[in-house]
Amino acid sequence: MKKASLILFLLIAFDCITYAQNVTIGTQVWATKNLDVSVFRNGDPIPEVKTDAEWTAAGENKQPAWCYFKNDSINYKKYGKLYNCWAIRDKRILAPEGYHIPSENEWRILISYLGGREIAGEKMKSQSGWNIYKQNAEYDRYGELIQSEKSISGNGTNICGFSGHPFGIRSYNQIGDPFYGNNVSTEWWSSTVASWTKNEITFGLSNEGKYVDEGNNSIFGGLYIRCIKD
Repeated sequence: MKKASLILFLLIAFDCITYAQNVTIGTQVWATKNLDVSVFRNGDPIPEVKTDAEWTAAGENKQPAWCYFKNDSINYKKYGKLYNCWAIRDKRILAPEGYHIPSENEWRILISYLGGREIAGEKMKSQSGWNIYKQNAEYDRYGELIQSEKSISGNGTNICGFSGHPFGIRSYNQIGDPFYGNNVSTEWWSSTVASWTKNEITFGLSNEGKYVDEGNNSIFGGLYIRCIKD
């Protein structure tokens, strides 16, 4: 094997080590960690960006890019990488061999198997790491107290083995620090583009309850990816 080919092989093999752990949930097999690759399936590098200007420029120029949470590989490498949507859309294929980025429908199959959006999140969340959520007191229209203020554990049961940790996201419209949500929430891309916004449909978890949040993020956002086996 030629030296260049050997180096390429080792780079791809090293990136695929992340996917040594899987969990079967219903009829699907999911990775138990967020994607953490820096090359496409063909070995081409995916650029890392470290400044807000670089991240914005990549979005505007429709170029794939990734970063670590807070651009800190020392403290946040275990989170996996945050990717922009152009990394997902790239024809060179982001997911390692044998895996793909789940579609909207594949996410829905997972959520349905776990009981639906209202309760599936608790089964997907990790058992530790989520901040306590403080629920405000509730009053009726006459000012009478309905529900006192209370604190709710943000942790889940992880009964399905999905291991969803609160690793935050990179926002596209956050004032100041674009990174937020650590210990509070997290969000993943799907491969499905919403017809009404032309942005990818996303799925996320929060410390606020048991539900799975569904939305669609801007092309300037940075989210995690949780792959599913082919």
